Parts: sequence; structure tokens; C-alpha cells
Amino acid sequence: MSVDTSSTRKRLDRYPAPYLAIAGQRRTGGGRETFPVVNPTTGAKLGALPLATATDLKDAVAATREAFETWSALSVYARREVLHSAARWLRENKDEGATRIALELGKPFGEALTEVNLSASLLEWAADEALRTYGRIIPGRRPGLHLEARLRPVGPVYAVSSWNAPLNTPSRKVSGALAAGCSLVLKLSEQAPSTGLFLLEALDAAGAPAGLVQMVSGHGPDISDALIPSDEIRMITVTGSVGLGRTLAAQAAGHLKPQILELGGHAPVVVHRDTDVAKVARGAARAKFRNVGQTCISPTRFLVHQDIHDRFVAEFVAETSRMTVGDPFADGTAIGPMQNEKQCAHIEGLIADAVERGAHLAAGGERLQAGSLFLAPTVLTGVPADARVRSVEPFGPLATVESYTALEEAVAAANSVSVGLAAYAFTASGPTAEYLATHLRAGNIVLNNWNASFPETPFGGVHDSGYGREGGVEGVRDFMTTVFVSNEY
Repeated sequence: MSVDTSSTRKRLDRYPAPYLAIAGQRRTGGGRETFPVVNPTTGAKLGALPLATATDLKDAVAATREAFETWSALSVYARREVLHSAARWLRENKDEGATRIALELGKPFGEALTEVNLSASLLEWAADEALRTYGRIIPGRRPGLHLEARLRPVGPVYAVSSWNAPLNTPSRKVSGALAAGCSLVLKLSEQAPSTGLFLLEALDAAGAPAGLVQMVSGHGPDISDALIPSDEIRMITVTGSVGLGRTLAAQAAGHLKPQILELGGHAPVVVHRDTDVAKVARGAARAKFRNVGQTCISPTRFLVHQDIHDRFVAEFVAETSRMTVGDPFADGTAIGPMQNEKQCAHIEGLIADAVERGAHLAAGGERLQAGSLFLAPTVLTGVPADARVRSVEPFGPLATVESYTALEEAVAAANSVSVGLAAYAFTASGPTAEYLATHLRAGNIVLNNWNASFPETPFGGVHDSGYGREGGVEGVRDFMTTVFVSNEY
């Protein structure tokens, strides 16, 4: 079939030219190497992203130290006002932000609007949480001895963002770090830079100090090699693959720098036989194919009790067939294109491998248009244990559905992979829910709903999915260090 992409083509000229943001300056040109930013819906080149030079990175480090001294000296009330003002600006300009997301990522415009609003909420929550970074008073052992644990910002932060949530991911990092009193050098995704810059523009409009958030792009190892060893950078926070996390964690450990790592997932969903099968299956399809499955918490491995397995598959496939794949800006589109060819080919490889080993293709499995990035939402059943998709995260529109008989069997299958970011389960039984909450191995355990994260809740993984938390109280405190003060008078 052919996908009508005319709605996107009408908006290509609305794409703003990307730039580097260093020391309060917008840097472009100057003989810098560039990276092509491509619209995944049409394949058209959106713009040329300038890549940071060694001089740019040196300037960014110096500027982030200067900005840290200014920002950390402000009262928490002053910092709170800047963050709230930036959040208001994001909401007031949400159509512009959503347009950038849809152009760079291919996310349906309605979903993109939701991402802008969520990013504003992240800023607001962290801003208010800054008022509650109290520390504590410790009783002295003798009269006149005053003991205190104070919380202080850790210092300038090096942050690495991903392309699949191009506004939400930077906002998680920036909101927590700024609320704590830190400054940042943020490495934007080369695939979606102007969306990240939209956040910087909100902070500029809110009156943030110049250079508070530096935004750079370029070859990852070059940037990390320049920033992580620097004495001025005191912490790193990374959203990316497990491999990237391991590499940067090892590098940061060599310089004794704390880290927040939010890495890959491969989320299981345990569906017990006492659930409303049709309701859960319909919600499962919508949750699975949100953002074309390109989310680290995407429900992917559905483990369904054998008594309801066939009904679940039928309802899941039926709901999938009702979801329109098309232009992100067209009315009614539920699923847009994948972001890039590499990821699309990765999904095709997992499908081919599973089918070759005996899996049943219950839905999808092919591109809707030759040469495009529109991949039909795919459902596999009967996937053998040696198929790659059983252990490798798809990060795309691919779901597997398997049956189980005993709950212990389902939990063992859910915990059989090395990552543990999100896990979902559905049951009408309180004791069963408690058993699953206790035994599922993930940083975010979600029972009887699909909401794995809110601004006020901690978000992060276990095992190969990383450590540290973004969001909630932890998302501010993790950017702070505790200092003990002893004073006798």
C-alpha cells in the first residue's frame, strides 16, 4: 500500500535550522562538520546539524562551570520561578514543540503534544521539589555541638540524551539537575536536535543565566573523551543502549564520578486468567504501539495464561488492525514511521529470525511501502526459546505473545532477560498482584494499568537497565551530594 505523506510535506519548511548552544551563543558554520537531519516520514533532509569541535567543547566546559557558580548561588525560590516560567513557555508554544517532534521523530502530532505537556510537568514538579531539599539536623553529643547534614548540588553535569523521546528525555535530566542547583552540558541526539533546542529556548525565555544548559552534538566518543575526564564535570547522566551505558560508566568510574544510567528494556506483561481479556488486550495494543514501540518501557513480551491465550491474541490483533498507520500530521493516525533505517532493519531481522525458527506471524511483518520507514505493527506467537527476539529488545512495533500455565512459570519467563526497566501485570486478585509486585524484577512494576512513569515518581531500572533515578524526589536528590557540618559554639 502507499502512505499519503502530504500533510508532513506541507510542514517541512517549518523546521528551524539546528545549532550548537555554547556559552549563551548559537554556533553554526565556521567550517564545522555537519550531520544531516532527516524527516522519517518523507525521507527529506530537514537541515544540517553542526557538530562540536574541540574548541566548542572546551568553551562549553568553561561556560558550564561559570553558570554553575551563578545558578547554585540563587535561592531555591529564584530557581523555582525560572523552571515554572520555562514550563509555561513550553505550554504556550506546544504546537511548535509538537511540530518539531513530529518532523524529527515521526511521532503522531497528538502524541507529540502530550510529550510537550509532560515535559512542562517535569519542570514544574522538580521546581517545587527544590523547595523540599532540606537536609537534617543531627542531635549533638554535648551542649553547644551542632551537627547538620546539608544537601548541595553535585556540580556541572554531562548529560547524554536519546532520540526516541527528544523533548521528554532532556527535560527529565534538565529539570532534576537545575532544581538541584546544577548546570549541564547536554549532548543532543543527532536525529532530533531541534526538539532538544526547544527546551533550551524555553529556559532562555524564562531568564535562565546564559550558558546554564550547553547543548552540543557530534561523534559520541569525541564528546565523552573531552567532557568526562574534565575536572569541571562532576557527574554524568545517560539515556541510551546498554552498550553505551557500560562504556560511559566505565569511563566515568575511572574518574570517580557518580552516574545516572537509564538504559535498555524488554518489558514483560503477565496477563492472568482472572482479567477482563478483551479490555486488557485492547489496551495492550495501544500501549505497545505508542511511538511505534520506540520506547524503553514499551510492553513487548506478553505472557498470557493458557486459558485465555487465544482470546487475547484475537483481541490484540483485532485492535492492532484498527490502528491507522500513516502521516504523523494526518487526522486519525495512531502509528507513524520508525525514526531511522537502522532500527527498521533491526526489527525486520528479528521477525525473519523468529519466523525462520518456527514462530507464527499473527499480524504485520512487512513495510507498508517499499523504501519507506512505515513498518506494519507486528505480532508473533509461538516464538521458540532460541529466537533472538526472546532476549533482544526490539525497540519498535514488534510484540510476542506466549502462554503459561503456572504463575511461577510466567515470572521466571519475565525475569529471564538481563534488563529490568519496566514490567507489567494484570490480575483481579489482590494476593496475585502482591506476588507479582514482589517477584517481578524491574525498576518500574505496573499493575493493572499502563502508566510506568509520572513526574512525581522515580524512574529507572535494575541490572543491565542501569541505576539511579530520574523523576520524583529521587530525580532531584540524585543530583545532590550530602555534606556533614559540625559546629561547636
